[in-house]
Amino acid sequence: FFVPQRPYIIEGTLRDQLLYPDTADSQRARGATQGEGARDAELRAMLEALDLGHLLGFGGGLDATEPWKDMLSGGEAQRTGAQDP
Repeated sequence: FFVPQRPYIIEGTLRDQLLYPDTADSQRARGATQGEGARDAELRAMLEALDLGHLLGFGGGLDATEPWKDMLSGGEAQRTGAQDP
């Protein structure tokens, strides 16, 4: 398993950041979701496991759109890229 020193941080929602390079829309199109509620619970649990639960505190939770590149520390950025949803 490889975790890049400087992971790629995308513009968009926290959900988009966690699912990258996939997107929620492409997962829905493929029928890959377990239902939005179940998927959201999985993403929240993943954030907690990576000690990133505080990111859910931004307005909008998983749908929060922030300048993630500027807001995440190096370690936080690595952990968002280390997940496999």
